[in-house]
Amino acid sequence: MNTKKIMLFGVLGLFAMGLVFAGVFYVNTINLTVSVGEPFDTIEYMILGNAGSYTDADGNCTNPQGDYSTGWLSEVDMQAALDGDVDAYLDAGESRKICVKIVNDADADIPYVVDFEVTGDGITPGSKALCQAAFSDISWTGLADKEDETIDGRELTVDSGAELVDNCQITVKVGRGTA
Repeated sequence: MNTKKIMLFGVLGLFAMGLVFAGVFYVNTINLTVSVGEPFDTIEYMILGNAGSYTDADGNCTNPQGDYSTGWLSEVDMQAALDGDVDAYLDAGESRKICVKIVNDADADIPYVVDFEVTGDGITPGSKALCQAAFSDISWTGLADKEDETIDGRELTVDSGAELVDNCQITVKVGRGTA
């Protein structure tokens, strides 16, 4: 056998052994215990518009005007304010502006998504389709500024051709992340 071939096999053998024995030798380690907290410390809601349709005269989410505002309420307080409230009645074509305030306690901007969704039937079983036709699903995304409050909102408008239906259930959901 040729000496060049023997040398080549020897070098390849050393290289192969280097691959087998190559690795990291850790000389120290540390274990961390980390919890993930909820950065959205507070989420509040406000409804603008009343006794008719929402208009710019009712103000906006950062500057509500007149008596046509619920003020900022938690989800529990908002639900209590709306239970049995005749002002939750809207005619076809009318609207309300639904505002959301997110307080972000994190040291980073956090993306959020807000969804309006028809989630249930009205008083009449099987009327969910009528409710869905009256209120289109609305969704939007944004960025909650770090260590600050973010205020945003959208109009919820009854379709002008909507059929009569009672007690449609609309869920407003606020989530972290993107849709």
